[in-house]
Amino acid sequence: LAVSFMQSASDAVAVLATAVDGSVNGFIDGMNAMTEELGCDYTHFANLTGLDSLSQYTTARDMYRIVRYCQSFSVFEDIAVKYQVQVNPVSGGSKRTIVSSNSLLQASSIHRYQPIVHSRTGLSEHEGRTCASVARDAGYEYLVVVMGCAEENDKGETGLHYRDTKTLFRWAFSQFEYKTVLGKSEILASVPLDLAWNTDHINLVPAAEVATVVDSKLDLNQIIRKITLDTQRVDAPVEKGQVLGRVELIINTDQVIGAVDLVAGDTIGRSWLLFAWSRVAG
Repeated sequence: LAVSFMQSASDAVAVLATAVDGSVNGFIDGMNAMTEELGCDYTHFANLTGLDSLSQYTTARDMYRIVRYCQSFSVFEDIAVKYQVQVNPVSGGSKRTIVSSNSLLQASSIHRYQPIVHSRTGLSEHEGRTCASVARDAGYEYLVVVMGCAEENDKGETGLHYRDTKTLFRWAFSQFEYKTVLGKSEILASVPLDLAWNTDHINLVPAAEVATVVDSKLDLNQIIRKITLDTQRVDAPVEKGQVLGRVELIINTDQVIGAVDLVAGDTIGRSWLLFAWSRVAG
């Protein structure tokens, strides 16, 4: 399996497909069923090789979903991270070392990119070169998918799918960072409170701190806080942590970067005198 990943050994994949599903066509049917489960609405497989077919297609977003699904299995990374493997002959012959054909992984290549964890390339006669890669650096991980890259640019440079991949990774690692965008103790709203003696409102705070990956230059004051309350008034007693609303954090007008419940910041007991009076008055 590692050899098929590193060297596009389609014969090995055919053997594997037959062993797993009884036939190549059966395995392909399973591949298409899996893409439906993953929500890949614009992907259809027609063969195991990746060679061009009028009925075989995908998108960068769907490829992202497929790679992320593969990463959910620890064995996938164990196989995919290998740069080279040693193959022992079944009988006779000598041992062979199989090296990855992916230049992002080759130490001697000008396209080598150190943070790469695993990467897989593809080639279409009609659509150009593609590459799906995962890289980690300084605690961050990104997945980059490039498609439709030409063989060379107007300068005569080749390996454009590698160049684009590295450019996007470098941009992502320099552009984004993990930030706390909402503190847990911040009062975001209050709700009128009835049947309590010493206060007429209850303050609402986030149920938890919200942190996410955002543009490193993002001004936190530019984040829009869209607050939705579950009720316009509440009767005591109220328990600290009781959910009374929700807040969404929005940038660029409509991009939600986080959401969390709004909860009561304190426990406030009921005044039985006020409760009795409300029953009499009511």
